[in-house]
Amino acid sequence: DSAEYMLSVNKAQPNFFDVLGIEFIKGSTFSQESAEATYEVILNQSSARLLLGENWAIGDSVFVTGRPYKLVGVIKDTFRPRYLRSQLGNELVIVPYNKINGDMLPSEQIVLNIYHGKSEHFNFSNIDSIINSPTSVFSITSLQSLQDVLEEEVHLAKTTAILAASFCLLTLLLAAIGVWGIVNYSAKMRHFEFGIRMALGAKKVHLLKMMLLENIKPLSFGMLF
Repeated sequence: DSAEYMLSVNKAQPNFFDVLGIEFIKGSTFSQESAEATYEVILNQSSARLLLGENWAIGDSVFVTGRPYKLVGVIKDTFRPRYLRSQLGNELVIVPYNKINGDMLPSEQIVLNIYHGKSEHFNFSNIDSIINSPTSVFSITSLQSLQDVLEEEVHLAKTTAILAASFCLLTLLLAAIGVWGIVNYSAKMRHFEFGIRMALGAKKVHLLKMMLLENIKPLSFGMLF
């Protein structure tokens, strides 16, 4: 039995996994010959279970775009941004960056792990000019830092939280205005009662205390329930 799946296929060089510190569960990275013309593939845990089942083994054949690729390694499931998980799932298929895969599987994203010492002022234009130099094999149309990617990822969540907090504050404000209106109306209705109490010697402080005690009970009950 066979089934077809639409998964995220990426290209990488043999040292890609060491640079990013990605651990292998079994197997290893691509062979040195993979840079020329070999059909090798590396899967993550999720894609290995999906394509080969629980009993997968190094050396199994995986068909990528109709061609059989030899499984040389399986890596742990790594973090993927939410927008990628929603579009492509957790499954990941990686093939060598070589001639036979160049035209068939064009790369859309490349992750660069750049070490720039203790410098606080890092200029992306320098990296862009180096990569897009006449002697380079790469061509990058846009360069984006991980901080910018993270900000885009959490932007929707932050906006939603701010809107929710704003509506909560507005609700509390309207509730406070409503409570003040009720207390004010009640005080006006008891205007003559307060006048009689003051004529008998009651002070304003006592009347205010009485009003607060009478209204604090229903107000507390409303806040709790």
